[in-house]
Amino acid sequence: LGRPAFWSDVAVSTQEFLVGYSIAVVVAIPFGLVTGWFTTPRYLFEPWLAALNATPRLALLPLVILWVGLGVCSKAVIVLLGVFIPVAFNTFHGVRTVDKGLLEVATSFGAGGRRRLWTVVVPSVVMLKVALDPATAVPLVTLSLPSMAGADPSVV
Repeated sequence: LGRPAFWSDVAVSTQEFLVGYSIAVVVAIPFGLVTGWFTTPRYLFEPWLAALNATPRLALLPLVILWVGLGVCSKAVIVLLGVFIPVAFNTFHGVRTVDKGLLEVATSFGAGGRRRLWTVVVPSVVMLKVALDPATAVPLVTLSLPSMAGADPSVV
């Protein structure tokens, strides 16, 4: 706290976290909804989501450093991956586990596919809240690793 550069390091770490987190959430939730709701995207992306979810996020760190380099951008990409994968995976499974009875009732009342998605599926996906909680802790831990590898200074 007594160091003059401390607050600039806090600003850099906050920027890295917020950029990665916000991009990941904005992209992962629609991606999980589309992948869980439609058949073709589900067949294309479900194996990749499952494999990436089983892969430790830290194992992706050397690839990110090679592709993006060291600095603010690499840390934002690491946060993005640390948030995107669990949020997309849990949103996908939340859509897939919506009660079929609710969908049948909506259909019997004349709701089409888009209407059922927005009035039944999206409100039923409680996994969104479940996905966002742990997706906050993982990036905070992974933010410190590029700093140890020689990246620009930041608090973590």
